[in-house]
Amino acid sequence: ESYGYDSIRVDSFIQDGSVVRNVVVTKPGVSSKYIIVCGHYDTRNGPGANDNGSGVAAILETARLIKDLKTNRGVIFINFDREEDGFKGSNYHVWQVLGGQNRDTNLYMVLNIDQIGGSFGQPDNDKITCERDEENDPSFNNALSYLLTDTIASLCKLYTTLQPEISNAFLSDYVPFEKQGYVITGLYQSASDVFGHSLADTFGNMDTVSFKQAVRLTMAST
Repeated sequence: ESYGYDSIRVDSFIQDGSVVRNVVVTKPGVSSKYIIVCGHYDTRNGPGANDNGSGVAAILETARLIKDLKTNRGVIFINFDREEDGFKGSNYHVWQVLGGQNRDTNLYMVLNIDQIGGSFGQPDNDKITCERDEENDPSFNNALSYLLTDTIASLCKLYTTLQPEISNAFLSDYVPFEKQGYVITGLYQSASDVFGHSLADTFGNMDTVSFKQAVRLTMAST
């Protein structure tokens, strides 16, 4: 709201006896086509600064910076709940909001931002993993995922000091979209995760230099 957005909603539902809440913010585009930029805000066994406070921060900053830009496609920013518990928030969005097997043909692609803060003191903080769809069930959405991920790797070289590494997408909120045939890509740290899912997942244990560059890449990719 402080950035000037007025299309904000909280999608709430009950699963396994508890409330799950997705935060959905829409920036309209010129056309009816749109992209989703998403990450999860839940964590487990610790404060979750990197996993996935880093992704949420990158999404917020991107939303702030593009608020008044005219874009051909719209952008829907989603902070998902319960990623750590089997992608419950993103599954709900795919099946209950987008229609499940009746895919939303206006959704061009999904960019997922998960754990981009690096791990302090670890090698490879000068790199970022650009994730593409290498699964074959289905396979018709792979080709565009490859092309978009290649584009993000090129943007990385143009706008950041990080070196892109291309790898397969797995175990994050793009999975429910991927399985329903949507085109997906994502960003994830290349450094070893030594503090994840623990009390040590604090801001002080992130590599803030590489994190800032990863936020720049999120913005450029969007």
